Amino acid sequence: MLALLFLTTAASAGDFGRGALVRGSPDFTGCLDSPACADAFYGFLSESILDQGFAMQHEATMTSATIRAAPGAGVAGGALNTFPFGPPPENLSGKAENTQFSPVFPSLQAGRVVERPDGRRLGLGGAVLPPVPVAGASALLVAGDVSLAWERDRGAWGMESDLSVVRARAPVAATDEQLEDRDSWSNPDNLDPERYAEVCGAAGCKDTFFASHLGVRAARAWQVGWARPHLQAGVNVIHERLSVQYDGTTWALTAVQPVVGGGVGLEPGEHVFLHAGARAGLRQANQNRDGEVGLFTRVQGSAGWRF
Repeated sequence: MLALLFLTTAASAGDFGRGALVRGSPDFTGCLDSPACADAFYGFLSESILDQGFAMQHEATMTSATIRAAPGAGVAGGALNTFPFGPPPENLSGKAENTQFSPVFPSLQAGRVVERPDGRRLGLGGAVLPPVPVAGASALLVAGDVSLAWERDRGAWGMESDLSVVRARAPVAATDEQLEDRDSWSNPDNLDPERYAEVCGAAGCKDTFFASHLGVRAARAWQVGWARPHLQAGVNVIHERLSVQYDGTTWALTAVQPVVGGGVGLEPGEHVFLHAGARAGLRQANQNRDGEVGLFTRVQGSAGWRF
């Protein structure tokens, strides 16, 4: 973990983990040709993409062999992850990004934790979110997870891994309302009404966000009555892409992100499982328009029925 933290922090001085243009040619090439403006734009773009992706990353709770105290039972339920708190970020033209269509990202989860003959516990699960439109945005999530835990020291030690894929569609770059209010930006020419009408039509532009996340973590849990507090640390391997309909551009980034988290699992009865926790991931200096190292954060909760 320390080696990965050093490598990702050292790489922040270069382009590793930072967004880049992979297809098309935007109207603001003058900014991209200027090192100072390009650094600010790519930092803003990277932070915006990663912030949204961080909320959408799958993490097993009710199917985690470390967090679950009672093995030998299937479970099904739902989970909620928070999107970034605070107002939406503004780009270099002063336009607010359309990234807060919902305060939470939900998912349906199910799986099973079983006791192996060697005394270890194995957890297998998955998650899905159908692309139901909400405020003009929709997202499809498909995820799977596996975990292995050893009971000892009045709790458990474990390893967890998960893989999730998300495809979301929303008017991220510009809405009809922002088109009408374009004169309030510092660079209104970045959104041309004639092109918007030709490319987007009456339905408006819908941009596509694609994200794949592979996570590996070590976990430690303690049994305190029917509560099970826990801590986790690991890394996420991230690949995310944003395709903008208005100008036909595609922006992408690949990163390795150290993460830490914690929370408490509760099994107060024979069938009920509850969980609340929080998670933080490293934000490299080149993933921020101000060039500052920081954290991506979220709060999460889940509830399930054991059967």
